[in-house]
Amino acid sequence: MSRLDGVLFSAVRYFQPKSDYTTDTVLSAIHYKLAFGVILACAILTGVTSWYSPIECMRPDNLMIDSSLLKQWCYAQSMFIVDGPSAEENIFPGVKNIYGDSRNRVVYIRYYQWVTLCLLMQAACFQVPRILWKAMEGGRVQKLLERLYELETMPMNEREPRISELALLFTLRPECDNKRYVNWFIFSQILYFINAVAQVSLTQSFLDNQFITLFPKWVMGKPVLDAVFPKTAKCTLHAYGPTGDIQYINALCLLAMNVLIEKIYLLLWAVLMFSLVVSALQIIYVTVSMTSWRLRNAILSTGKSRTQMKLLKGEWLFLKFVKDSLDNSLLFTDFMKAISKARISSSNIKL
Repeated sequence: MSRLDGVLFSAVRYFQPKSDYTTDTVLSAIHYKLAFGVILACAILTGVTSWYSPIECMRPDNLMIDSSLLKQWCYAQSMFIVDGPSAEENIFPGVKNIYGDSRNRVVYIRYYQWVTLCLLMQAACFQVPRILWKAMEGGRVQKLLERLYELETMPMNEREPRISELALLFTLRPECDNKRYVNWFIFSQILYFINAVAQVSLTQSFLDNQFITLFPKWVMGKPVLDAVFPKTAKCTLHAYGPTGDIQYINALCLLAMNVLIEKIYLLLWAVLMFSLVVSALQIIYVTVSMTSWRLRNAILSTGKSRTQMKLLKGEWLFLKFVKDSLDNSLLFTDFMKAISKARISSSNIKL
């Protein structure tokens, strides 16, 4: 029981927001925390289910083959259902005589062996944009925060010169570094959107072009789950008869794991579509922020203190992360005032 409590405690800590510093937005966290965590949990569930109870097959009475061998054969080979008129009216949907109607067609079920691996790869893809951005950000925000937190306990007469020194170092940073900083952030946000689109497209292909309409059809009450995730399927076994001829024997298999997989892909549909919408909103937010310096200044304003400086986009983004991470708003206000004074001093020197 203590081990289970430890797992639950770790899960709660994982989904709690970081309190030390941030270099991302809340919308970005939906990708690398919510989507990643949900998909990873689904991958673990499917992995455990497929390991302990992959499929069960009914062995014909006249078949002199062990049941475990039949089950392994059917699991290794692609099982199939028959799609056609009145396919859903049978006792087992999709299990019927293929030659009963000329419009019948065989639909092979190939995905069930790859569900866990596919989900693991999808979960990993949701971490790629964040890893790239973290690598390029280089801990700049964290380093400044550490130096600002050191000033909180200092007397005012000692703190002001130190803040002015930090502000001067901030203003002396090369413009190309600031451009690179914001460009990499924009690239990471676009990458979140591309990843969401790619995940939907790949899952659509993985489920034979039935993923996008899966949730809407299910909501409308259509029997789409039995068609995409059949619980029973046919398996053709090739065996040698008494005279040496090859016999084709049909076995009926129960795919109990599809009871779980169908729920997982309904949840995955909601997660991927939500991630897609969130990433689109994030791109809109970043675009609007980058085109309006007044909006950028409004975001940096604290209480009655209004920022009037025309900061570079990279400078604004960096200061936004500092503001979001810094608990002491007065310290951030003092830092912004020091930056403004440093800007005025440098402009006077140029004149």
